[in-house]
Amino acid sequence: MLCTVTGAPAPIRMPPTEMLSVVHPLIQDTDGRKGLFNFKEVEGAVAYDVYLSLDPQGRGALKVKTLKKSGERVDGLKANTKTYVMLVYRMKNGKASKPSPIFEYVLDDTFAQK
Repeated sequence: MLCTVTGAPAPIRMPPTEMLSVVHPLIQDTDGRKGLFNFKEVEGAVAYDVYLSLDPQGRGALKVKTLKKSGERVDGLKANTKTYVMLVYRMKNGKASKPSPIFEYVLDDTFAQK
């Protein structure tokens, strides 16, 4: 006998968090290739996946790093370029959130010693 399941519920996704800012890490690291990612932390979240895209709609976004908390550093960024970031957080039970709203930032290369 063949058994089919109909009307199975869609997986529940947690509500998104929100990006607050992307800033240069230190006075000597202002080449635009490193940034501190600040966002609203979610109680119970164990990891925050950072997705970057060069498209304002977020198409082609790539996961570049997993952060443990707000304010951590991400390296390998593209200086002087509009970049769009989205976050997805994960809970201890493995459930993932919806992606955060797209956040636009530009880290200028202001390093004087070239």
